[in-house]
Amino acid sequence: MLVSLEIKNFLLIKKISINFINGFNAFTGETGAGKSIIIEGLKLALGGKNQTNLNLKENEISSIKAVFEINNLIKRNLDELNLIIEDDYLIVERQINSNQKSKLFINGEIKPLNNIKGILKNVIEFQENFEQQELFDNKYFLKFIDNIGGIEKNNLKYNFEKFKDSKNIYQAHLGNEKNINEKLEILKIKNNKIKTLNPTKNEYEELLNKRNLNKHIKKYSEISNEIKKSISIYNSNNNLNLIEKKSF
Repeated sequence: MLVSLEIKNFLLIKKISINFINGFNAFTGETGAGKSIIIEGLKLALGGKNQTNLNLKENEISSIKAVFEINNLIKRNLDELNLIIEDDYLIVERQINSNQKSKLFINGEIKPLNNIKGILKNVIEFQENFEQQELFDNKYFLKFIDNIGGIEKNNLKYNFEKFKDSKNIYQAHLGNEKNINEKLEILKIKNNKIKTLNPTKNEYEELLNKRNLNKHIKKYSEISNEIKKSISIYNSNNNLNLIEKKSF
């Protein structure tokens, strides 16, 4: 839980210290009193982007320090990041100088911004006015669902590409299986025909000889018919009788 918050030289706030109690805490005040600045300061301390020119004087430093009591959830996040904090409290401090350069300290040691985001993952959440309207934006909604589900999009993309490759390989195997089955059916039909014919050794050569003989017989028959036709024509003209008379 958030135990205390200390802000120095941040926008309208010169210095403020806030101690929180268990249960519900609320800030009240007129418009412009600085309620939103406190929330923005806390966001900045927890790794948020500094998009505001703080107009600091030379060598002046803006500091936001947040203290959290380390509970089981924070301990689990620390273990996942292989970070060891022996204290009972997590002290996060963000410092920004007049050149808008910032440093993040975790229990007095400089750490990258990603560390604090990982340590306080699912520990603290900010809700703003009309934020629910962003759910109507498809990109925001998908990102929101991914965050709730703890989905790593990089791993998801890799697994999806791997799934597509496996699917393509599977589809190719199905196509090959279909072609193989069709070829097997054709071979089965040919095999059945061969069994029905029951061919013997050298039968093919014998059949070729018979075919050639049949071709010659056909030619002989055609020649014979031509001869018979010629004789018949010649005989019809009484040429044979004339030959017989001359011979005697």
